[in-house]
Amino acid sequence: MHHLACFWFEAAGMSVLQSGSIHDGTFWYFDTGEELNGVVFETSDRNVRDAPTPAPDETYPPRGDPIDLPS
Repeated sequence: MHHLACFWFEAAGMSVLQSGSIHDGTFWYFDTGEELNGVVFETSDRNVRDAPTPAPDETYPPRGDPIDLPS
């Protein structure tokens, strides 16, 4: 269904702000700021039911042991 969303947004004049691939999937961010009061819409073709979500590189607030950063 993501491809239908992509066609619909583009046909409605909402351009792609950013797109790319990550973790075996492709994503698109659409410029819906004017139509949705500042909201940017994201859609992806990644099948989350079949693929585990990878662990984050970082979290906020931090969890676990603090890391030493160079001064």
